[in-house]
Amino acid sequence: MPGTSKTVLVQFVGGFQDGRRLNSRSSDPAEAQEALGQYFMSSEGTVGKRFRTVSEAGWREMQEIIEVTPDGPRLKREPIYGMDHVYELVERIEDDTTIALRFEYQGKSMPDDAG
Repeated sequence: MPGTSKTVLVQFVGGFQDGRRLNSRSSDPAEAQEALGQYFMSSEGTVGKRFRTVSEAGWREMQEIIEVTPDGPRLKREPIYGMDHVYELVERIEDDTTIALRFEYQGKSMPDDAG
């Protein structure tokens, strides 16, 4: 896959992820996978790409309201939180070994603001 031979570094500025950093060479496999995921979800680090996400409170809520049944998972009730927090890739710096991506929080979105 293109881009996987370089180390991908991701930084978040603002919003609930402010200060969070990811490294595709992390010893934590989840962090490494998420860093590469951000790279590919932003069309291989295309400045201006946006994505919507749910806050930590939203993730906790989903864990509380999902019920596993013999027919598969179902919601016990409708969630209060949505995927309405928007981050935009505002900077990409690349050299021979590294791709650094900086995402900035854009605020909460309306349904068609990102994606």
